[in-house]
Amino acid sequence: MAVAINMLKIKRKKDGGTDNKKARKEKEKENESIKISAFFNSWFYLSVIILLLTIILSSFSNRFSHSYSYIINILIDLFKNIGLAIFVANIFTFIMGTEQFLNYIRKRLVDIVLSKDFVAKLSKSEQHNLLHLTLKPPKDLSLVYSRINDYFDNYINSSLNLFENSYRGHLHINAVASFDESKKRVRIESEYDFIVYKVNEKFEPINIYFEDEESELIVTKVDSIELKTSDAETPSDVKARGVKRGYSLKVPDELNDRQHLNVYRKIVEYGDNHWQLFVFKSIQPYDGMLINLRCEDGLCIKKHLVYGRQNDFIIEPFNRGVRIKHIDWVVPGFGVSVTVVKGSHEHCEECRCIDCESH
Repeated sequence: MAVAINMLKIKRKKDGGTDNKKARKEKEKENESIKISAFFNSWFYLSVIILLLTIILSSFSNRFSHSYSYIINILIDLFKNIGLAIFVANIFTFIMGTEQFLNYIRKRLVDIVLSKDFVAKLSKSEQHNLLHLTLKPPKDLSLVYSRINDYFDNYINSSLNLFENSYRGHLHINAVASFDESKKRVRIESEYDFIVYKVNEKFEPINIYFEDEESELIVTKVDSIELKTSDAETPSDVKARGVKRGYSLKVPDELNDRQHLNVYRKIVEYGDNHWQLFVFKSIQPYDGMLINLRCEDGLCIKKHLVYGRQNDFIIEPFNRGVRIKHIDWVVPGFGVSVTVVKGSHEHCEECRCIDCESH
């Protein structure tokens, strides 16, 4: 009995599936008939009637006198052109109304709008509007918190500024921390090596900022050409950055025909009488970074911090020093801070230096 019931259920399922397939096929045939019938509309029949009228007039044109035959020939040409025009227009109207044609046009428009050439020809305001249409918060979120639109606008503006930034690569910083007996203060002497890539027609000025008024810019060289510190100007954004001093060095015009420049810089920064904070904060995008900080004169590393994407930094402490790497792009705002202290290694528990743990 149970077997019979199961077989009956299976049969019903098959019958149900067959019925669904039949209904689907009938619906497809119905849609096709609707599409075909859309072609045979009133305009189609009007064009056929006009063309048939043209044929009839052509067959009787020889029976009229010479004075009337001229007028008949004009009417024949007129009706023929009108009939053909309506017939061809009806064909194009039918094709443009099909789903395949609409999908083709839609795909072509998307390809044009998303093409690099199309976007490149837009003005900055038009690019901003295009990004605003693409990167806009959901309507529900905007209703809950209206200021979310300001956040998206700021993100769009910062994205557009990517075309104006000067990009730098292969940043190497070799720093030595020591104790300056004459000043009775900790000092860190740093050498910077990096490459600047040209984005616009000429290189942007090379800027540097100091949080301490006693810090010194010793030398700056661009492709072995020394830029005089005495010729440096004060950047206009010193106050906005909240720093004490800043230098802006203009790149010589004769170097603007190059695609990139090798920059070397040497600076000295001073701390307190027994400690100093080494800080590097990126103000331009860097492709990779390597920092080596070594201590002398009884100084040691007490603490080191990185801010940005923590997992992308590689920190390698060594005897009286630390090596910090970042193998990806260092975006503006990323940075490193290292606390250097003057401590006695005979009392490591009080000193608590990182590299004292190995003593």
